[in-house]
Amino acid sequence: MNVPEPAQIAVSVIIPTYNSEKYVEKCLQSVIMQTLREIEIIIVDNISNDRTTELAESLLSKSDKAYKIISNPKLGVSYSRNIGLNTASGEYVYFLDSDDYLTKSNGLEIAYQLAKERDLDVVHFGFDRVDENANIISRYSRLYKYVEEVRDSKTILKDYLKGKIWFCIGNAIYKREIVQKNSITFVEGCFVGEDQEFIVKVLANSTKILSIKASLVNYVIRKDSLSKKTLELFQAVDTFERIKEYLSNRVENYDSIISIINNHKIPYLIMRAVFKSVRSGVSFDDIMVVMLKNQRYFTYLRGTKFGTNLYYFSTYISAKSFLLFPRISFTVMKMFSRLLVFG
Repeated sequence: MNVPEPAQIAVSVIIPTYNSEKYVEKCLQSVIMQTLREIEIIIVDNISNDRTTELAESLLSKSDKAYKIISNPKLGVSYSRNIGLNTASGEYVYFLDSDDYLTKSNGLEIAYQLAKERDLDVVHFGFDRVDENANIISRYSRLYKYVEEVRDSKTILKDYLKGKIWFCIGNAIYKREIVQKNSITFVEGCFVGEDQEFIVKVLANSTKILSIKASLVNYVIRKDSLSKKTLELFQAVDTFERIKEYLSNRVENYDSIISIINNHKIPYLIMRAVFKSVRSGVSFDDIMVVMLKNQRYFTYLRGTKFGTNLYYFSTYISAKSFLLFPRISFTVMKMFSRLLVFG
């Protein structure tokens, strides 16, 4: 039986699930053990055909946390997250994927207290990438920076798009009022970069953003995630073209940020899709079929600007090399695909 909700929900934790029985217990236990009492857990399940909802109900019914389990007949994480948003009653919302988990029992309490003390729109924190056995693959602190003082949205967006700081869907809590007031949702039917589009829109509408300088969540790299259809990664270009349109229609001037998207971010996403396709065994001809059907990909690569930081430099070199010597670049990527990392 559901636990009565506290008078005021501080944080709504939204967890989409689909055939997640292998991971959902660890995920939910990490939320149940949170010291913040005023949370609600919203499970939105895409009609799993395993024991996901059964396990979730068993765990949550024995906890002291308010919860809801909702069945979502539409496949896709964007649909599920939107259902969660429409259901949420918390002052802040937090999205957690069913195979990831919080690592500190007071993580959400620390985030919420900081949000209230500083009247923040977004509280950001670190995350570590781990394998399914919790072995560290990479630490946030070694790759990215934190927001160490309250910053405005444009500064944060620039640093985010330059890869200096990083937001994934599970390493921040967002003021729900910001999301509601600006009608921000996940684009349904989008399967690549839907989280980044949501994040950019929230950041663009936020005025106070600050980090907790610690990793509070583990992002699990699953073995089966490595075999996803890598050619679909090219769809991230469509996502960032929508982001450009969104920013260009705002009253404020976002030309400098749109320039970063055109000259660095989209070329990076194209080369990332190429590299990951090579790494997963996609042929040169199959990659070129996609590229030739979308001539604007070549236009973006030709527009790549040189930069001295690693993010800009690596994108520039890989883009120009691929334009000049596509087959040779493919061969080099294939030879060194297990040694190189591209995003």
